[in-house]
Amino acid sequence: MAKSVSPLRKVAKPYLPLLPLVAGLGVLVSLLDGLGVGTLVPLAATMLAGDAQLQALQPGPIGLVFRLAGSIPADSRVTLLGGVALGLLVLRGAVQAGNNVLIAFIQSRFVRDLHNAMAERLTGVEFAFFLREDTARLIQVFTAFSWSVGDALRSVLAMIPALTGMAVVGALLAWLDWRLFLVVLACAVLIRGVLVLLQRRQDHFDTVSTGHVKEQGARMIAMVTAMRTTRVFGQEERERTRFADVCQRVFRAGFAWYAVGAAIMPVVSAAMAAVFVLVLVIGWQLQVPAPALIAYVILLARVEPYAAAVGQARSGISGVTGRVREVEWLLGQEPEPLVQGEPCTALDAPIRFAGVRYAYPNGAAALHGVDFSIEPGVATALIGHSGAGKSTIVNLLCRLVEPSAGAILLGERPVTALDQRDWRARIAVAGQDVMLIDGSVAENIAYGRPGASRTEIEEAAAVAGAAGFIAALPGGYDAPVGYEGSNLSGGQRQRIGLARALLRRPDLLILDEATNAVDALSEAEIMRLLGEHRHFRTALVISHRHSTLSACTNGVVVEQGRVVEAGPLQSLAYLRSMTGETV
Repeated sequence: MAKSVSPLRKVAKPYLPLLPLVAGLGVLVSLLDGLGVGTLVPLAATMLAGDAQLQALQPGPIGLVFRLAGSIPADSRVTLLGGVALGLLVLRGAVQAGNNVLIAFIQSRFVRDLHNAMAERLTGVEFAFFLREDTARLIQVFTAFSWSVGDALRSVLAMIPALTGMAVVGALLAWLDWRLFLVVLACAVLIRGVLVLLQRRQDHFDTVSTGHVKEQGARMIAMVTAMRTTRVFGQEERERTRFADVCQRVFRAGFAWYAVGAAIMPVVSAAMAAVFVLVLVIGWQLQVPAPALIAYVILLARVEPYAAAVGQARSGISGVTGRVREVEWLLGQEPEPLVQGEPCTALDAPIRFAGVRYAYPNGAAALHGVDFSIEPGVATALIGHSGAGKSTIVNLLCRLVEPSAGAILLGERPVTALDQRDWRARIAVAGQDVMLIDGSVAENIAYGRPGASRTEIEEAAAVAGAAGFIAALPGGYDAPVGYEGSNLSGGQRQRIGLARALLRRPDLLILDEATNAVDALSEAEIMRLLGEHRHFRTALVISHRHSTLSACTNGVVVEQGRVVEAGPLQSLAYLRSMTGETV
């Protein structure tokens, strides 16, 4: 069985061809660095000892460099060698800057593509995913954690030229003196082992920290969304204490991660200093010629920046491993299996629930074999206490979820045999949980029909009883509604939501507590709408208002996930017992 490709690798795939370019530029930087250092050695020898030192030709690459330098006239040698060394080092800096710009480009484009991929995944997963997952977790993954993945990619990209630089300098060191190179290689293996242990500790603390950060985000969102309740019941101190507790845990895990990370660079620096001393001592014992030893030490000094870059990159990667796993978890969610069945051009037959059962993702039963019908062309009331199963019925009608057992039929056809997109296009929902987008009034009304004309938008607003207050807004239909409709009252938001549903001219209009935040005048307009059936064919009304239910013809009573009564509204004993009168 073939191993599945990592979701992050799929996002990064377009940029993989650029990695050889990053590595190649890294090699070029290292070569220019080595050539620049190689030029400095005969320059220093000339300035300190003159021609005598250059005439003592040495074997290997250092001898070649000295012979080339010796061919330069003595009166211009210092100036020329200094100019060449400066030019090589300046060119090295320019190439390195170009490579850094390339890395920044790849990182920025990758983060952009990552956000788009996450948005595509979120809008494509099955609706049940949002019923079982924590909202705070999704927000954190989509925002903060996704940027951490970008930082991890930058660390990987920065490591590539650093590793190639170490390889090039290592090759030069081996060419200069293989005996000293073996000493350096043995030390590098030892240092690497110590760093691996430190980075494993960092990985552990990052995983712990990620869990605490998710909990911290959940507490933050809970504080913001429940602030009204917190203030009314005087529980500010309790919420501060709970938040302080999780902040303390985040601090402890984060501090442990930083403490381990803080030890990495000092360990690298101390180890490199020890290697320098060891190379000098062993080189003297091996009677390595002074020019070669000087060149060796200078080149070895160039290893430290590369080693430091690799250490920082690995530390950066270790610091976000938990966050990377969270992003991969989100990207790895399976998309919703859209049913492309028979065309569904109209909901012109009874919609019948036949023994429908549904269980939440956690296994708790929401509906226990319900049976009822929604007749075409009439308004049906769905009645029941909170938690009775009404919202689950609405989700099933919209085919956001599918029954665990039983069937939903349109006439005699199972709705699962009908095209899912066609089905949803024939339904519109308005109610107390209306969500407005951050745009203008007109944009919100036209959300379900983006191509609607201004005339159609204004007509839907008039039918929904919203035209009056919209005209009074600064800017009218072009007025911004604010974040989630914060510039509007609850009733105004609901009426815009109703206008949005009516503009779609649905076959089935679902009103979920659509009048609980509107005044009596607006409710009268909505009741008239239900009586006239303008802009829709069939209505399902969920409400606790007696006046709203009075516009319905039939009724379905739900208790604890079971239908206890169904039929003509005026015959329902349950409703009479709740209102004390016949509807």
